Amino acid sequence: MPILAICRGMQILNVALGGTLIVDIPQDHPSNISHQCKDKFQICHSVDILPNTKLNKITGTLRDGVTSSHHQAVEYLALGLVPNALADDGIVEGFEWLDDSDKSPIIAVQWHPERMSNSKLSLPLAIEFLNFAKRFNK
Repeated sequence: MPILAICRGMQILNVALGGTLIVDIPQDHPSNISHQCKDKFQICHSVDILPNTKLNKITGTLRDGVTSSHHQAVEYLALGLVPNALADDGIVEGFEWLDDSDKSPIIAVQWHPERMSNSKLSLPLAIEFLNFAKRFNK
């Protein structure tokens, strides 16, 4: 079954697969980047989308702004996962399978695409996830 993991869902999925978390970003990974937007509908930092990842292919972009609201983040990714997006401070902002040829698709992002109506990191993700779900249903 395809998975769209957003924010806490991304963190839980990573831990469920054997990864670890940064417990508190401000304390454990100090940065001048705020990962907690004051206005949940405004962009508060940018992410780099890694080239040649599934996320890059879905969105067609290498950098965009995001709205996020988290104080925890991925510390170490579970085996079999690779980052597909990073914040400027090195925080993993998204991940996917290294090899998904025998697995259900995963789209995992730390930001909130449901709050970003004018972003390349929103509608394309929703459309691709719906396409995954349609193929799964067949």
